[in-house]
Amino acid sequence: MNKFKELLIRGVFLLLISSINLNGFRNYEKAVINFQPKTLIIGSNDIGKSNLLYALRILLDKSLSEADLEPTDSDFFAYKDTNKIEIILKFINVADECVVSNFKGKISDSNELFIAYKASRDPNTGEKKHHFEAGKSIDDLDEIKGRYYLKTLNLKYVASNRDLSA
Repeated sequence: MNKFKELLIRGVFLLLISSINLNGFRNYEKAVINFQPKTLIIGSNDIGKSNLLYALRILLDKSLSEADLEPTDSDFFAYKDTNKIEIILKFINVADECVVSNFKGKISDSNELFIAYKASRDPNTGEKKHHFEAGKSIDDLDEIKGRYYLKTLNLKYVASNRDLSA
């Protein structure tokens, strides 16, 4: 039996990232990427691996400063004139009491939680702004204040050391 199933049987709740929706972000015009408990991201150069990881970091890496979260012109879709960015993470198996209490009313009956980063650029002035949202579904997102949820999720970004044999 794999460790993931073993933990579930013992009643350990594992909050899992199920998917990410990328709309208008860098080289992603519109994409949905699904994850499994073990997902490997591979591909040739210049196809968006680093952009995908940076999108995850925007929502999950507490070491990013507020200035890092401000959208730049290069964050908007590169191949068409667009003025909106959406990065939406779907979490499944949201059952930990601490997470549930911090996201009251934002977790679905099937224990799903969506957290989003949304940015826009005024086409006339070029002014850029961003905010975060959370909710039970992609269609039921409400604005939240900042990334307070990072304390609850207790995540840490670990940069790759490219040791493929490990």
